[in-house]
Amino acid sequence: MLFVDYSSAFNTIIPDILITKLITLGLPPLTCAWIKDFLTNRPQTVRLGPHLSSTRTLSTGSPQGCVLSPLLYCLYTHDCSPANNSNLIVKFADDTTVVGIISGGDEAAYREEVLKLVAWCSENNLALNTRKTKEIIINFRKLSTDPPPTPHQRVHTFRFLGVLISSDLTWTENTTAIIKKAQQRLHFLRVLRKYNLNSSLLLAFYRSSIESILTYCITVWYSSCTMADRERLQRIIKAAQKIIGCPLPSLTDIFTSRCLTRAKNITKDNTHPGFILFDLLPSRRRYSGPGHVIRCRDGGPEQVSDDVYAPAVVSGDVEPSAARMPSSPWVESSGGTPLWSPGRDGGASAAGAIPWTADGEVRPSMDGPVGRPGMVKTAARTWVVCVGADPPAVTVDARLSSVEMEWRRRLP
Repeated sequence: MLFVDYSSAFNTIIPDILITKLITLGLPPLTCAWIKDFLTNRPQTVRLGPHLSSTRTLSTGSPQGCVLSPLLYCLYTHDCSPANNSNLIVKFADDTTVVGIISGGDEAAYREEVLKLVAWCSENNLALNTRKTKEIIINFRKLSTDPPPTPHQRVHTFRFLGVLISSDLTWTENTTAIIKKAQQRLHFLRVLRKYNLNSSLLLAFYRSSIESILTYCITVWYSSCTMADRERLQRIIKAAQKIIGCPLPSLTDIFTSRCLTRAKNITKDNTHPGFILFDLLPSRRRYSGPGHVIRCRDGGPEQVSDDVYAPAVVSGDVEPSAARMPSSPWVESSGGTPLWSPGRDGGASAAGAIPWTADGEVRPSMDGPVGRPGMVKTAARTWVVCVGADPPAVTVDARLSSVEMEWRRRLP
Protein backbone atom coordinates (compact mmCIF):
# COMPACT_ATOMS: atom_id res chain seq x y z
CA MET A 1 0.00 0.00 0.00
CA LEU A 2 1.33 3.39 -1.01
CA PHE A 3 0.02 6.38 0.95
CA VAL A 4 0.48 9.37 -1.34
CA ASP A 5 0.92 12.89 -0.01
CA TYR A 6 0.60 16.02 -2.13
CA SER A 7 2.23 19.39 -1.53
CA SER A 8 -0.53 22.00 -1.13
CA ALA A 9 -3.08 19.97 -3.06
CA PHE A 10 -5.88 22.56 -3.03
CA ASN A 11 -3.53 25.38 -4.03
CA THR A 12 -2.35 23.63 -7.22
CA ILE A 13 -5.72 23.18 -8.96
CA ILE A 14 -5.71 24.64 -12.48
CA PRO A 15 -9.17 26.18 -13.15
CA ASP A 16 -9.05 25.54 -16.92
CA ILE A 17 -8.33 21.83 -16.39
CA LEU A 18 -11.07 21.64 -13.74
CA ILE A 19 -13.66 23.27 -16.02
CA THR A 20 -12.80 20.84 -18.82
CA LYS A 21 -13.39 17.91 -16.48
CA LEU A 22 -16.65 19.40 -15.17
CA ILE A 23 -17.97 19.78 -18.71
CA THR A 24 -17.01 16.15 -19.38
CA LEU A 25 -19.02 15.14 -16.30
CA GLY A 26 -22.07 16.91 -17.71
CA LEU A 27 -22.32 19.98 -15.47
CA PRO A 28 -24.33 22.90 -16.92
CA PRO A 29 -22.23 25.55 -18.71
CA LEU A 30 -23.54 28.30 -16.41
CA THR A 31 -22.37 26.37 -13.34
CA CYS A 32 -18.96 25.81 -14.91
CA ALA A 33 -18.68 29.52 -15.75
CA TRP A 34 -19.62 30.47 -12.18
CA ILE A 35 -16.96 28.11 -10.74
CA LYS A 36 -14.31 29.48 -13.09
CA ASP A 37 -15.19 33.06 -12.11
CA PHE A 38 -15.01 32.01 -8.45
CA LEU A 39 -11.50 30.53 -8.80
CA THR A 40 -9.86 33.14 -11.05
CA ASN A 41 -8.75 36.73 -10.32
CA ARG A 42 -9.00 36.33 -6.55
CA PRO A 43 -7.39 39.21 -4.59
CA GLN A 44 -5.18 38.17 -1.68
CA THR A 45 -3.37 40.11 1.04
CA VAL A 46 -1.36 39.06 4.10
CA ARG A 47 -1.67 40.80 7.47
CA LEU A 48 1.02 40.41 10.13
CA GLY A 49 0.16 42.48 13.18
CA PRO A 50 -0.24 46.09 12.08
CA HIS A 51 1.48 45.45 8.73
CA LEU A 52 -0.49 44.71 5.56
CA SER A 53 1.06 43.47 2.34
CA SER A 54 0.17 44.65 -1.12
CA THR A 55 -2.70 42.96 -2.96
CA ARG A 56 -1.93 40.13 -5.35
CA THR A 57 -4.27 38.43 -7.80
CA LEU A 58 -4.44 34.62 -7.86
CA SER A 59 -5.91 32.45 -10.60
CA THR A 60 -4.64 29.07 -9.40
CA GLY A 61 -5.91 26.76 -6.70
CA SER A 62 -8.98 26.75 -4.51
CA PRO A 63 -9.36 28.86 -1.35
CA GLN A 64 -8.34 27.10 1.86
CA GLY A 65 -11.23 26.71 4.30
CA CYS A 66 -13.88 27.06 1.60
CA VAL A 67 -16.63 24.43 1.77
CA LEU A 68 -16.41 23.97 -2.01
CA SER A 69 -12.68 23.19 -2.05
CA PRO A 70 -12.89 19.47 -1.07
CA LEU A 71 -15.72 18.90 -3.56
CA LEU A 72 -13.90 20.67 -6.37
CA TYR A 73 -10.75 18.69 -5.61
CA CYS A 74 -12.66 15.39 -5.73
CA LEU A 75 -14.07 16.36 -9.12
CA TYR A 76 -10.60 17.43 -10.22
CA THR A 77 -9.16 13.97 -9.39
CA HIS A 78 -12.14 11.81 -10.41
CA ASP A 79 -10.33 10.53 -13.52
CA CYS A 80 -7.44 9.18 -11.45
CA SER A 81 -8.37 5.49 -11.68
CA PRO A 82 -6.32 2.26 -11.69
CA ALA A 83 -5.20 0.87 -15.03
CA ASN A 84 -4.90 -2.72 -13.77
CA ASN A 85 -7.67 -4.78 -12.18
CA SER A 86 -5.30 -6.07 -9.51
CA ASN A 87 -4.78 -2.54 -8.18
CA LEU A 88 -7.07 -0.16 -6.33
CA ILE A 89 -6.85 3.60 -5.82
CA VAL A 90 -8.68 4.84 -2.72
CA LYS A 91 -9.31 8.60 -2.50
CA PHE A 92 -10.71 10.70 0.33
CA ALA A 93 -10.40 14.45 -0.28
CA ASP A 94 -6.66 15.03 -0.77
CA ASP A 95 -5.62 11.63 0.67
CA THR A 96 -4.80 9.04 -1.99
CA THR A 97 -3.81 5.42 -1.40
CA VAL A 98 -2.64 2.90 -3.99
CA VAL A 99 -3.38 -0.72 -3.05
CA GLY A 100 -1.80 -3.47 -5.12
CA ILE A 101 -2.07 -7.26 -4.89
CA ILE A 102 1.24 -8.93 -5.73
CA SER A 103 1.03 -12.60 -6.70
CA GLY A 104 4.02 -14.84 -7.28
CA GLY A 105 6.44 -12.05 -6.44
CA ASP A 106 5.55 -10.13 -9.62
CA GLU A 107 5.41 -6.43 -8.76
CA ALA A 108 5.28 -5.19 -12.35
CA ALA A 109 1.57 -4.23 -12.30
CA TYR A 110 1.88 -2.42 -8.97
CA ARG A 111 5.04 -0.51 -9.93
CA GLU A 112 3.52 0.40 -13.29
CA GLU A 113 0.47 1.77 -11.48
CA VAL A 114 2.68 3.98 -9.33
CA LEU A 115 4.51 5.31 -12.40
CA LYS A 116 1.20 6.10 -14.11
CA LEU A 117 0.04 7.94 -10.99
CA VAL A 118 3.22 10.04 -11.04
CA ALA A 119 2.64 10.87 -14.72
CA TRP A 120 -1.00 11.76 -14.04
CA CYS A 121 0.04 14.10 -11.23
CA SER A 122 2.51 15.83 -13.54
CA GLU A 123 -0.18 16.35 -16.19
CA ASN A 124 -2.62 17.82 -13.64
CA ASN A 125 -0.12 20.09 -11.83
CA LEU A 126 -0.16 18.07 -8.58
CA ALA A 127 3.20 17.94 -6.79
CA LEU A 128 4.03 14.72 -4.92
CA ASN A 129 5.69 15.08 -1.52
CA THR A 130 8.13 12.14 -1.48
CA ARG A 131 9.18 12.82 2.11
CA LYS A 132 5.65 12.28 3.43
CA THR A 133 4.70 9.53 0.99
CA LYS A 134 4.94 6.19 2.82
CA GLU A 135 4.62 2.56 1.79
CA ILE A 136 3.54 -0.50 3.80
CA ILE A 137 4.18 -4.04 2.60
CA ILE A 138 1.89 -6.71 4.07
CA ASN A 139 3.56 -10.06 3.56
CA PHE A 140 2.85 -13.23 5.56
CA ARG A 141 5.09 -15.54 3.54
CA LYS A 142 7.79 -17.34 5.52
CA LEU A 143 10.38 -16.96 2.78
CA SER A 144 10.36 -13.50 1.28
CA THR A 145 12.98 -11.50 -0.54
CA ASP A 146 13.72 -7.87 0.14
CA PRO A 147 11.79 -5.58 -2.23
CA PRO A 148 13.77 -3.24 -4.48
CA PRO A 149 14.58 0.23 -3.11
CA THR A 150 12.18 3.09 -3.78
CA PRO A 151 12.43 6.91 -3.44
CA HIS A 152 9.75 6.89 -0.73
CA GLN A 153 10.11 5.50 2.77
CA ARG A 154 8.82 2.08 3.86
CA VAL A 155 7.25 1.95 7.31
CA HIS A 156 5.65 -0.70 9.53
CA THR A 157 2.77 1.51 10.74
CA PHE A 158 0.94 4.44 9.20
CA ARG A 159 -1.92 6.63 10.38
CA PHE A 160 -4.57 6.52 7.67
CA LEU A 161 -7.65 8.72 8.24
CA GLY A 162 -7.00 8.67 11.99
CA VAL A 163 -6.44 4.91 12.33
CA LEU A 164 -3.01 3.30 12.76
CA ILE A 165 -2.52 0.48 10.24
CA SER A 166 0.30 -2.01 10.92
CA SER A 167 2.08 -4.24 8.45
CA ASP A 168 1.13 -7.32 10.51
CA LEU A 169 -2.56 -6.25 10.48
CA THR A 170 -2.77 -6.13 14.28
CA TRP A 171 -4.36 -3.27 16.18
CA THR A 172 -2.16 -3.16 19.29
CA GLU A 173 -0.42 0.08 18.32
CA ASN A 174 -3.72 1.66 17.36
CA THR A 175 -5.19 0.59 20.72
CA THR A 176 -2.19 2.00 22.58
CA ALA A 177 -2.56 5.36 20.83
CA ILE A 178 -6.29 5.46 21.62
CA ILE A 179 -5.72 4.65 25.30
CA LYS A 180 -3.02 7.30 25.63
CA LYS A 181 -5.29 9.96 24.16
CA ALA A 182 -8.29 8.86 26.23
CA GLN A 183 -6.30 8.91 29.48
CA GLN A 184 -5.40 12.54 28.86
CA ARG A 185 -9.09 13.42 28.50
CA LEU A 186 -9.88 11.30 31.57
CA HIS A 187 -7.76 13.68 33.62
CA PHE A 188 -9.99 16.58 32.60
CA LEU A 189 -13.03 14.55 33.64
CA ARG A 190 -11.55 14.15 37.14
CA VAL A 191 -10.90 17.89 37.32
CA LEU A 192 -14.51 18.64 36.38
CA ARG A 193 -15.69 16.21 39.05
CA LYS A 194 -13.79 18.19 41.70
CA TYR A 195 -15.89 21.24 40.81
CA ASN A 196 -19.05 19.26 41.74
CA LEU A 197 -20.58 19.19 38.28
CA ASN A 198 -23.71 17.07 38.07
CA SER A 199 -23.70 13.69 36.38
CA SER A 200 -25.51 14.89 33.25
CA LEU A 201 -22.76 17.41 32.43
CA LEU A 202 -20.04 14.89 33.19
CA LEU A 203 -21.78 12.36 30.97
CA ALA A 204 -21.99 14.91 28.14
CA PHE A 205 -18.27 15.61 28.46
CA TYR A 206 -17.49 11.88 28.47
CA ARG A 207 -19.50 11.19 25.33
CA SER A 208 -18.06 14.11 23.40
CA SER A 209 -14.42 13.92 24.52
CA ILE A 210 -13.67 10.34 25.63
CA GLU A 211 -16.22 7.99 24.09
CA SER A 212 -15.75 9.65 20.70
CA ILE A 213 -12.05 8.73 20.84
CA LEU A 214 -12.67 5.15 21.96
CA THR A 215 -15.30 4.49 19.30
CA TYR A 216 -13.73 6.26 16.31
CA CYS A 217 -13.89 3.79 13.37
CA ILE A 218 -14.72 1.05 15.88
CA THR A 219 -16.44 -1.02 13.19
CA VAL A 220 -13.08 -1.32 11.41
CA TRP A 221 -10.71 -2.47 14.14
CA TYR A 222 -12.60 -3.67 17.24
CA SER A 223 -13.58 -7.12 15.96
CA SER A 224 -9.90 -7.93 15.25
CA CYS A 225 -8.58 -6.70 18.59
CA THR A 226 -7.12 -9.17 21.04
CA MET A 227 -8.84 -9.79 24.36
CA ALA A 228 -5.96 -8.05 26.13
CA ASP A 229 -6.48 -4.89 24.05
CA ARG A 230 -10.24 -4.99 24.68
CA GLU A 231 -9.68 -5.23 28.43
CA ARG A 232 -7.31 -2.25 28.29
CA LEU A 233 -9.95 -0.20 26.50
CA GLN A 234 -12.67 -1.31 28.91
CA ARG A 235 -10.60 -0.09 31.88
CA ILE A 236 -10.95 3.46 30.55
CA ILE A 237 -14.74 3.10 30.55
CA LYS A 238 -14.74 1.62 34.07
CA ALA A 239 -12.63 4.51 35.35
CA ALA A 240 -14.98 7.04 33.74
CA GLN A 241 -17.95 5.17 35.17
CA LYS A 242 -16.61 5.56 38.72
CA ILE A 243 -15.99 9.27 38.18
CA ILE A 244 -19.40 10.02 36.67
CA GLY A 245 -21.36 7.71 38.98
CA CYS A 246 -23.67 6.17 36.39
CA PRO A 247 -23.46 3.05 34.19
CA LEU A 248 -21.87 3.45 30.77
CA PRO A 249 -22.26 1.20 27.71
CA SER A 250 -19.39 -1.17 27.02
CA LEU A 251 -17.40 -1.05 23.80
CA THR A 252 -18.80 -4.42 22.78
CA ASP A 253 -22.36 -3.09 22.98
CA ILE A 254 -21.44 0.05 21.05
CA PHE A 255 -19.63 -2.02 18.42
CA THR A 256 -22.61 -4.34 17.95
CA SER A 257 -25.05 -1.45 17.70
CA ARG A 258 -22.97 0.42 15.14
CA CYS A 259 -22.39 -2.69 13.04
CA LEU A 260 -26.14 -3.29 12.87
CA THR A 261 -26.74 0.35 11.96
CA ARG A 262 -24.05 0.23 9.28
CA ALA A 263 -25.45 -3.00 7.83
CA LYS A 264 -28.97 -1.55 7.79
CA ASN A 265 -27.78 1.56 5.95
CA ILE A 266 -25.92 -0.57 3.39
CA THR A 267 -29.02 -2.66 2.66
CA LYS A 268 -30.94 0.54 1.93
CA ASP A 269 -28.31 1.90 -0.49
CA ASN A 270 -28.07 -0.19 -3.65
CA THR A 271 -25.15 1.97 -4.86
CA HIS A 272 -22.96 0.92 -1.92
CA PRO A 273 -20.14 -1.50 -2.89
CA GLY A 274 -21.15 -3.80 -0.03
CA PHE A 275 -24.81 -3.97 -1.02
CA ILE A 276 -24.33 -7.30 -2.81
CA LEU A 277 -23.00 -8.86 0.40
CA PHE A 278 -26.44 -8.72 2.05
CA ASP A 279 -29.42 -10.83 1.10
CA LEU A 280 -32.86 -11.30 2.62
CA LEU A 281 -32.93 -14.44 4.76
CA PRO A 282 -35.56 -17.02 3.73
CA SER A 283 -38.67 -17.27 5.89
CA ARG A 284 -40.74 -20.42 6.30
CA ARG A 285 -43.91 -18.36 6.53
CA ARG A 286 -43.33 -16.77 3.13
CA TYR A 287 -42.61 -20.10 1.47
CA SER A 288 -45.31 -22.17 3.16
CA GLY A 289 -48.30 -19.79 2.88
CA PRO A 290 -50.44 -20.05 -0.27
CA GLY A 291 -51.14 -16.33 -0.24
CA HIS A 292 -53.48 -13.94 1.52
CA VAL A 293 -57.19 -13.80 0.78
CA ILE A 294 -59.00 -10.54 0.02
CA ARG A 295 -62.64 -10.65 1.12
CA CYS A 296 -65.21 -8.08 -0.04
CA ARG A 297 -68.31 -7.11 1.88
CA ASP A 298 -70.46 -7.51 -1.19
CA GLY A 299 -68.76 -10.59 -2.63
CA GLY A 300 -66.94 -13.78 -1.90
CA PRO A 301 -63.26 -14.34 -1.32
CA GLU A 302 -60.82 -13.50 -4.08
CA GLN A 303 -57.30 -14.95 -4.20
CA VAL A 304 -54.42 -12.57 -4.88
CA SER A 305 -51.97 -14.32 -7.20
CA ASP A 306 -48.85 -12.51 -5.98
CA ASP A 307 -48.38 -12.48 -2.24
CA VAL A 308 -46.86 -9.20 -1.02
CA TYR A 309 -44.43 -11.22 1.11
CA ALA A 310 -43.33 -13.63 -1.62
CA PRO A 311 -39.54 -13.51 -2.22
CA ALA A 312 -39.99 -12.36 -5.83
CA VAL A 313 -42.19 -9.47 -4.68
CA VAL A 314 -39.83 -8.50 -1.88
CA SER A 315 -36.87 -8.31 -4.25
CA GLY A 316 -38.86 -6.12 -6.63
CA ASP A 317 -38.95 -8.62 -9.50
CA VAL A 318 -42.74 -9.10 -9.30
CA GLU A 319 -45.29 -6.54 -8.15
CA PRO A 320 -48.51 -7.47 -6.35
CA SER A 321 -51.57 -7.42 -8.59
CA ALA A 322 -53.32 -4.15 -7.74
CA ALA A 323 -55.97 -4.76 -10.42
CA ARG A 324 -57.37 -7.67 -8.42
CA MET A 325 -57.67 -5.62 -5.24
CA PRO A 326 -61.35 -4.95 -4.36
CA SER A 327 -62.40 -1.39 -3.69
CA SER A 328 -63.37 -1.90 -0.04
CA PRO A 329 -61.92 -5.10 1.37
CA TRP A 330 -60.67 -6.29 4.65
CA VAL A 331 -57.69 -8.62 4.63
CA GLU A 332 -57.42 -12.10 6.11
CA SER A 333 -54.33 -14.23 6.41
CA SER A 334 -54.12 -17.59 4.70
CA GLY A 335 -54.95 -19.22 8.03
CA GLY A 336 -58.19 -17.28 8.38
CA THR A 337 -57.09 -14.79 11.08
CA PRO A 338 -58.40 -11.33 10.11
CA LEU A 339 -56.24 -8.26 9.84
CA TRP A 340 -59.14 -6.44 11.43
CA SER A 341 -62.64 -7.56 12.27
CA PRO A 342 -65.48 -5.34 10.99
CA GLY A 343 -68.74 -5.46 12.91
CA ARG A 344 -72.10 -6.31 11.44
CA ASP A 345 -73.06 -2.64 11.34
CA GLY A 346 -70.08 -1.82 9.14
CA GLY A 347 -67.84 -0.53 11.93
CA ALA A 348 -64.75 -2.17 13.37
CA SER A 349 -65.07 -4.53 16.29
CA ALA A 350 -64.06 -3.64 19.81
CA ALA A 351 -61.14 -6.05 19.58
CA GLY A 352 -59.17 -3.42 17.70
CA ALA A 353 -56.79 -3.69 14.80
CA ILE A 354 -54.59 -6.73 14.37
CA PRO A 355 -51.40 -5.71 12.53
CA TRP A 356 -50.11 -7.78 9.67
CA THR A 357 -46.37 -7.89 10.37
CA ALA A 358 -43.56 -7.96 7.83
CA ASP A 359 -42.87 -11.66 8.29
CA GLY A 360 -46.50 -12.58 7.60
CA GLU A 361 -47.36 -13.18 11.23
CA VAL A 362 -50.61 -11.79 12.63
CA ARG A 363 -50.46 -10.55 16.19
CA PRO A 364 -52.77 -8.31 18.29
CA SER A 365 -52.38 -4.57 18.13
CA MET A 366 -50.58 -2.84 20.96
CA ASP A 367 -52.47 0.41 20.41
CA GLY A 368 -55.91 -0.99 21.31
CA PRO A 369 -58.35 1.45 19.69
CA VAL A 370 -58.90 1.26 15.98
CA GLY A 371 -58.82 4.19 13.61
CA ARG A 372 -55.08 4.23 12.97
CA PRO A 373 -53.69 3.37 9.55
CA GLY A 374 -50.86 0.90 9.19
CA MET A 375 -48.29 0.59 6.43
CA VAL A 376 -46.57 -2.52 5.11
CA LYS A 377 -43.61 -1.59 2.90
CA THR A 378 -41.86 -3.89 0.41
CA ALA A 379 -39.37 -3.37 -2.39
CA ALA A 380 -42.14 -3.24 -4.98
CA ARG A 381 -44.95 -1.25 -3.33
CA THR A 382 -46.20 0.22 -0.09
CA TRP A 383 -49.54 -1.16 1.12
CA VAL A 384 -51.36 1.36 3.30
CA VAL A 385 -54.03 -0.39 5.37
CA CYS A 386 -56.52 2.13 6.76
CA VAL A 387 -58.24 0.45 9.70
CA GLY A 388 -60.51 3.32 10.67
CA ALA A 389 -62.06 3.89 7.25
CA ASP A 390 -65.74 3.18 6.71
CA PRO A 391 -65.68 0.85 4.90
CA PRO A 392 -62.10 -0.29 5.64
CA ALA A 393 -59.84 0.27 2.64
CA VAL A 394 -56.58 -1.14 1.37
CA THR A 395 -54.74 1.17 -1.00
CA VAL A 396 -51.52 0.74 -2.95
CA ASP A 397 -49.00 3.58 -2.96
CA ALA A 398 -46.39 3.07 -5.69
CA ARG A 399 -44.45 6.23 -4.88
CA LEU A 400 -42.63 4.73 -1.90
CA SER A 401 -40.21 1.84 -2.15
CA SER A 402 -37.73 0.12 0.12
CA VAL A 403 -35.60 -2.98 0.16
CA GLU A 404 -36.49 -4.05 3.66
CA MET A 405 -40.01 -4.75 4.92
CA GLU A 406 -41.22 -3.06 8.03
CA TRP A 407 -44.41 -2.33 9.89
CA ARG A 408 -45.15 1.24 10.93
CA ARG A 409 -48.02 2.88 12.78
CA ARG A 410 -49.11 6.35 11.70
CA LEU A 411 -51.75 8.69 13.04
CA PRO A 412 -54.77 9.32 10.77
